Parts: sequence; C-alpha cells; structure tokens
Amino acid sequence: MLRKLRQALADGDAVAVMRAAHSLKGEVGYLGAGGASQAARQVEDMGRENKSTGALETMILLEREISGLHFAMKDPTGVLQ
Repeated sequence: MLRKLRQALADGDAVAVMRAAHSLKGEVGYLGAGGASQAARQVEDMGRENKSTGALETMILLEREISGLHFAMKDPTGVLQ
C-alpha cells in the first residue's frame, strides 16, 4: 500500500492518493496503530482536497509510524532493543 501511495503522490494523482491512503488507514486502524492511522487520514484528506502542501512531511511521518508498527509486530514483547 505504501508503494501505491508513493506512486500516486509522485504521479500527482489525487484520486489514487485518496484511495490508497484510505485503504492504508483502515488496515493500520484495524491494528490499533493510532499514529499511523492519523497520518494516513491526513494524506487521504490531502488527496480528497487535491492539495500536496505538506505531503512529503506527512508521508515521512506515516512511514515512520508504519516502521514502528512493523518493528512492534516482529517483537511484541519488547524484548529486542
């Protein structure tokens, strides 16, 4: 999903940005990842409004949140440091 979202942003395809971000928001929301869900919602809103201002910063935040989620899923006990 991130790959689709990155490509849609690069292409300037607001509809594809909105759809990919919406799907990603649902997936991370299901996993209880509030930060990632919030960032995905912001990107979704940017797509809906056809605005790219702040998209790079929001994508960086979204990717960080998803990276943290990925790490937590690999080590849910928090044993790995």
